Amino acid sequence: MRRIVILIVAMFLSLTAATAQNPFYRGAGDFVYTDYEPLKDKPVTVYFYIPTKGDIATMRVLFSMHGAERSGKIARDNWQDLAEADGFIVIAPEFSSQYYKENDYQFGGVFTDKTFTELRPREQWTYSIIEPLFDYFVYHTNSLAEKYDMQGHSAGHIVFCWLLLRRESMLPWRLIRARGLFRLQRARLPTLDFHIRLRTLLLQMRSI
Repeated sequence: MRRIVILIVAMFLSLTAATAQNPFYRGAGDFVYTDYEPLKDKPVTVYFYIPTKGDIATMRVLFSMHGAERSGKIARDNWQDLAEADGFIVIAPEFSSQYYKENDYQFGGVFTDKTFTELRPREQWTYSIIEPLFDYFVYHTNSLAEKYDMQGHSAGHIVFCWLLLRRESMLPWRLIRARGLFRLQRARLPTLDFHIRLRTLLLQMRSI
């Protein structure tokens, strides 16, 4: 009898540990992601939606990048009904202004500050957290996905800059809406300077 009780307790603890290690489940949820070592001290809250029916392993994956309101929940909820109806997964990382200032999100953390003169190491760019997060999702859900889609709104134009700078990315489809920072006739000087520096950086990368 005692042996049976021990076995039941062991099974319960095992299931509890497995659940704690895998933060993904069907429906809407969220968790704090800190597994990308170069940005481990800058946690990202990940909002997600997984349809309640269908084979998770074969579903497409969409990253939805929030705007200046910094809400991963809004970025997820905007797609939730479509995701359920059409059978795709939504992942919406939230880059809190507590850890990611304007230079770190809107400008991707490519440069150390808004003078846009000194480059950070590539692994410290905010863009660099996306593919480790995708790999994290694939690992925990046994997904067969090899690529993902991405949508960005307003300050989420990070999609466009990231696409230019991460040419080897696993990104087949992307959508950028309301790219405010690219309306140069209304842009602040630091914004214009960033895109001039970005163009220079791209030219340098092409020559390598």
